[in-house]
Amino acid sequence: MNRRLLVCSTMFLQAVTVLMGIGALAFLLWEPHLEGRNAHATPFEIYFEDPFLAYVYFGSIPFFVGLYQAIKVLGYAGQDKVFSQAAVTAVRTMKHCAFITAGAIVAASFASGALDAVWSTAARTLTSYGSLVSDIATAVWGAGTRTLTSFGTLAADAATAVWAAGTRTLSSYGSLVADVATAVWGAVTRTLTATSAPSDMAKESTLTAIKGAGWSASTDTLEAIRDAIPSAAPTVSDIRTELEGVGTYLTAIKAKTDNLPTDPAGVSDLPSEPPSAADIAGAVLDEPLGAHTGLIATNLDAKVSEVEASVDLTPVTDMLDEIKGATWSETTDTLEEISDAIADISPAGGDAIAFEYTVTRSGAPVEGAFVRFCSDSGYANAAKTGYTNALGMVTMNVPAGTYYITVDAPRQARAYDTEVVS
Repeated sequence: MNRRLLVCSTMFLQAVTVLMGIGALAFLLWEPHLEGRNAHATPFEIYFEDPFLAYVYFGSIPFFVGLYQAIKVLGYAGQDKVFSQAAVTAVRTMKHCAFITAGAIVAASFASGALDAVWSTAARTLTSYGSLVSDIATAVWGAGTRTLTSFGTLAADAATAVWAAGTRTLSSYGSLVADVATAVWGAVTRTLTATSAPSDMAKESTLTAIKGAGWSASTDTLEAIRDAIPSAAPTVSDIRTELEGVGTYLTAIKAKTDNLPTDPAGVSDLPSEPPSAADIAGAVLDEPLGAHTGLIATNLDAKVSEVEASVDLTPVTDMLDEIKGATWSETTDTLEEISDAIADISPAGGDAIAFEYTVTRSGAPVEGAFVRFCSDSGYANAAKTGYTNALGMVTMNVPAGTYYITVDAPRQARAYDTEVVS
């Protein structure tokens, strides 16, 4: 149990170490995007044109190597090899990586402090260097074009700061302002150049608004509109010819409508929807049957006569007379009378006794139970059978004696009983 706990603990610590490494790597990759000077820089400019960032990435390599060695040490601890030579070597490597990482951080802090000391000074002056200052000033202001490049977003930030201002004023520069004004307003021709043209998207949206939502290339072009306008107004003769053509159609329509009734039904008299099948069936069923009784009776009598004429029933009648016999009587010789007489016959030849047998379940009568009265204990010879009625009773006409009874009720196992009939 302790061994399993040790393994689980080391695996947990290894997972925490891996998460620490992933978090540190993500921070190193994402932090440069949060710096103000990189707000408008491209990824290439951020990662490949910043020497300090390259120094940070290079200096973080020992840190990740140390994390890897820590994972190895935890693995040795889980294998009970914490005092092995490999574990000691890994710990020593971790110590060296820690020293290197600390040294890189101290060096970066020192360099940052030196830069802050230089750039935080309000005035930075180059003196005692011969003509260096004047040479630099001459080289800068004597150039026809001065460009700020390779300084991140410095040029863009300067342009934004200048042009975003509501009022831009040149002052405290000797006669610079007056010279610029004289040069501008004294010129015969003043030209504005380098103005940006409207974007393609703005031009396209403007043209789309001019065309309209339902514009068609076949009918709404200027050429199509021009062709649609008649070259000259129609003459009186043209109008008369057109009206005569319309009159021909009116004559044809009148000829076809002359036979309509003078007082046709109004539209409101017509049903709004055609009758459904159910409406038709109801109308047929509501029709009085008395009007059709004579026709039905006539057709039925005709069909009966047709059947009687086509079928010869004489052989069937003769056969039935032979089955009944010459002395057949409706009082004693029907199948019902014969069945009742057979039921009253005693199988043993003695007088039959009407014995009522009742089947119940939990005190309630059982209807439809099949009851067999057997004369032997093996239940092989059934003397009488029957089904119970709604009261759970069945009447057995059997002679006196002992009977072995089986009862088969619905959804119940077979029950056995013994009764003495006397």
